Amino acid sequence: MKFLKFILLLVMLICVSLLLLGCNKAGEDDEKRIINWLDKTYGKDSYTIKKEEKNERYFVVKLSKYPKLEFRATVARDVKVGNSYIWTDFEEVFGKAAIKEFKKTESIVRDKLEYSDSIGFVYSIDVKNLEELRISYNRLLQFLNFISENYKVLLVDENFDVRMDVRGIRLKGRDDGDKWIYLDIAKAEGGGFKIKPYDEIYAKLNPMLMTHPENKNGLKFRADIGRLFILGSDTVEDCLYKNLILQNSKREDLEQIILQPGEISENYTLKSESDYEFTTVTVRAKNLSEAPAPLLDATIVEAVIDGGKSVFIDNVLIELENDPRREWVDPYKALGILEPKTEKEKKEGVNYKNVKVLFVMQENLLQVKKIVLTLQG
Repeated sequence: MKFLKFILLLVMLICVSLLLLGCNKAGEDDEKRIINWLDKTYGKDSYTIKKEEKNERYFVVKLSKYPKLEFRATVARDVKVGNSYIWTDFEEVFGKAAIKEFKKTESIVRDKLEYSDSIGFVYSIDVKNLEELRISYNRLLQFLNFISENYKVLLVDENFDVRMDVRGIRLKGRDDGDKWIYLDIAKAEGGGFKIKPYDEIYAKLNPMLMTHPENKNGLKFRADIGRLFILGSDTVEDCLYKNLILQNSKREDLEQIILQPGEISENYTLKSESDYEFTTVTVRAKNLSEAPAPLLDATIVEAVIDGGKSVFIDNVLIELENDPRREWVDPYKALGILEPKTEKEKKEGVNYKNVKVLFVMQENLLQVKKIVLTLQG
């Protein structure tokens, strides 16, 4: 029995020894791998490296040209797929240091400049128009020049990007929740920055600018194809920027149409770009001005939502199909209005704020076939 215990103990000691030797060998291999990467990336004799005291799997690296900064490096392993790669916090350390130093010499009080692990530099601004955007863009270029002159080592990695996040500019077809416009401004390439010219940004955004004020009394609705519509506020052109497909016409044809004062357009049907979404929104527009105007500038005054499982009207969720798991809620009741009583109401709908609403039901089913919304006045 004692002999068996001795054998078992001996085997355990051998296993532990082999494990320690293996770990030590892996550590040496990791260090060689990191050194080879440093030589290739920054050049031999351009850095110092030492093991981190608290965790010997990590190495502390200091570049000779930047003696005040040091970053960590290690070999990370993905056990699931059996891969390994070199991980460093170089970009974070140097990116944040560059921002801090730049802010000492340049005032960017109105704007926000920060480092992002997944992107590189993110420059967030709040502006009212494209001229203010140009000013912030030029300020960002000053920062990129500063990087090129003082922290060019950041441009070694060609996955390093610069993005501008813009708030305050209203674009056609955007939802209330679309507060930000994301612009890719520059990326590291060939040891420098490849920068998108402002003229290119202007050419993209200028046609998309909302040119009319939003009608606060307009009725907001959202079919299950995802985009928000505002009856009494959106124009035909706004609808063309909602990432939907115009089914029964082409934009070029619409551009040729002029409506007289008070004239109402034909029906135009929009559907999702997805082949798996079958809901459609058919709209009619009216020239509310006192002079002839392009159809694209006419205001949406009627919308027919055909199909779908649900719809939001004024932020009220209305189920269009009966779900056996819960009690059916009459759509008129959901909006807090009475069902149509007269023949006129059954044909035109009932009043809800400044709109007439009509839910057309499927025969013998608790299911809404289509919804008709018509602006009054």
